[in-house]
Amino acid sequence: MNMEDTVNDSAQKKDSHKYIGEDDVIGLLGDGVTAAILDHVVETGGCTKEDITKIKAVVKEAQSLIGELEKCGLIKIKGDTAEVTEKGRKFLEHLKEMSLARKVLPGD
Repeated sequence: MNMEDTVNDSAQKKDSHKYIGEDDVIGLLGDGVTAAILDHVVETGGCTKEDITKIKAVVKEAQSLIGELEKCGLIKIKGDTAEVTEKGRKFLEHLKEMSLARKVLPGD
């Protein structure tokens, strides 16, 4: 390992806070809630947007997601209010950049 590698490793570790648990969080953002919604739609043959907010599994998954976001340090719960942390703001910007990049880059 040369000096340049050490500097690069150090820089990557310094910025790694932006990406800690990124795949986990991105997966959490959709998997459980998506499955709960699709399951409900299949069972009922359809539902309104308002119905979705009343599905117990969706509410449970959303509560679990909030807990995970707090555990990752992206939000902080104060009473009944969720506040975005600085880490959360940086992560949101990163997600927006990824989304923009996907829109701009040609498909596979």
